[in-house]
Amino acid sequence: MIEQMSNVRFVQVYIVQGLVFLFFFFIAYRILKHNRKRINYYFCGWYVGVAIANIFNFIYAPLTDELIVFSLNFITNFLITFSSIFIVVFEIYFLSNLKEERKFSTKSQYLIISIYGILCFCMILIPNGVTINENTNWKPVFTLPFFIYIFSLLTFIIFIPLLYFSYQIFKEFKDEQLKKKWKYYIVGICFIYTLTIMTFFSNLLNNEGFRQVTALVGLTLIVFGALLMYYGAISNLKRPKKIN
Repeated sequence: MIEQMSNVRFVQVYIVQGLVFLFFFFIAYRILKHNRKRINYYFCGWYVGVAIANIFNFIYAPLTDELIVFSLNFITNFLITFSSIFIVVFEIYFLSNLKEERKFSTKSQYLIISIYGILCFCMILIPNGVTINENTNWKPVFTLPFFIYIFSLLTFIIFIPLLYFSYQIFKEFKDEQLKKKWKYYIVGICFIYTLTIMTFFSNLLNNEGFRQVTALVGLTLIVFGALLMYYGAISNLKRPKKIN
């Protein structure tokens, strides 16, 4: 069952991604240890989502049953894409508290998460969007329509709103030290977005060389990106006392 795994892929999946898995859960733990307010749960939601996605990747990596592998790969793609919405909700929630406005209701929060979740789930409706079988060496290969769909979700619903709300939050800070740390958070967001798009593009391109480059560059981007987001946000979360 595990003969299809090369030594390189074994290292990538179980060593490199295993370390990322532990690192993300550790950061999520640190966020909740700092405070268990709702906004902290939203912030750590992305870290937990990516970590759980890695678990499913661990499971299907050595398998050769096409239906099982396809299903688990879909769950992996879904979690990586869907968990990003928690950062968007985190920023909107954060901004509404900084402005001392209570307009972002719990109902609105859940509605945004639910609608985006449905849009993410609709990935499975794209005909032959992902192929993963013996012919692809058990690595996911995306069609162009599938890549465009997932790219559109991450760009227009996640990344662009994140940059917009990040800038609005930045303008609310009066303390220069807080502004400086928030810049680190924004850089972290850009790192993570770049890595996510590179990863999905490598599945579209299906070039082994590009996959290897993405894996090497990705380790740096995901570690520094996640760390910068945590460092830039957690200090600022101490400031607004009305956040719950």
